[in-house]
Amino acid sequence: MHLIRDFCTLQSYLLSRYQWPLLKATKALLLQAMPQEEDYGCPICLSLLEKPMTFQSCRHRFCGRCTEKLFASHLGGVINNSSSLSITSADHGLPCPICRDSVEKEDVVLDQSLANFLKAYFPPCLPWWKKLLKLGKRVLQAILKALSASTMYYPDYADEDDIHRHAVLMVMY
Repeated sequence: MHLIRDFCTLQSYLLSRYQWPLLKATKALLLQAMPQEEDYGCPICLSLLEKPMTFQSCRHRFCGRCTEKLFASHLGGVINNSSSLSITSADHGLPCPICRDSVEKEDVVLDQSLANFLKAYFPPCLPWWKKLLKLGKRVLQAILKALSASTMYYPDYADEDDIHRHAVLMVMY
């Protein structure tokens, strides 16, 4: 935390002194240090890496699904677990789609540190309908509580079926 405070203090000092060349150099340095989008995107499907597999010979990364399709289409092999590859129809490697370097079956491994990073910093989004379902559930719970309270305080206006139905719905939700 103190590093962030020190950095902000330095930047405000530089701003007050109008040292724009130093600020531009700092900005360039920060932009170089920031992760780039291509570090987290699959060059085949162009989406965020899911189960990132690294080709050890050239260090290129691809989705697990794209890697499976790549090896299956070219060599008839599939990835049979999270970190290894089994090639069934050929002994020679597959050319990397980026650099054409030969990739052997033992060269393809799950990049666990990147997978953990992606899971932490790019969590999967809930579909819109799940958010709506959660909201609907909360609204229904509030309505059921209000109905239960009304039948408790005004028993003359509620019949046995209403009380039973509210009790069942309260247990369900």
